[in-house]
Amino acid sequence: MFENKGSVLLILSQDVLDRARVLAGRATAALKLPVSLQIVLRALIGEGLKRDAHPALLANIEDQAKAVRHQRSLARRAGRLVVTIAAAAMGVMTAGCAKGPSASAAVVEAKTSTVTPASVTVKAGIVTDAVADWESRGDRWLSPSE
Repeated sequence: MFENKGSVLLILSQDVLDRARVLAGRATAALKLPVSLQIVLRALIGEGLKRDAHPALLANIEDQAKAVRHQRSLARRAGRLVVTIAAAAMGVMTAGCAKGPSASAAVVEAKTSTVTPASVTVKAGIVTDAVADWESRGDRWLSPSE
């Protein structure tokens, strides 16, 4: 059934989704099979495409195309306003009104310890402090025999 499948994102009104969910519930009860919203939407699209020249389908497509054009027009107008507001906000931040970072940078001291064999050195900073703190609490390292 899905040898050559693709994916699509549908944005539907809540009313359409509710009606499709009701249809899924009715189909589940009538067929005594689980029917999901996805199954219902696939069936509706498939059946609708069989009626591609039906006047009601073409009228619905026209209404939706006009609604999308109107929404995009509103979004473009609102986008111009957002760009203007964003530019003003950036101007305020670069003018020094925004609070800068207040924490000071952490300082890490590098220490070198020689281990056997003499040609290997290990550099550690925070780790040696953590080990010293651990040992100062009275904790001890476990040897492999323990």
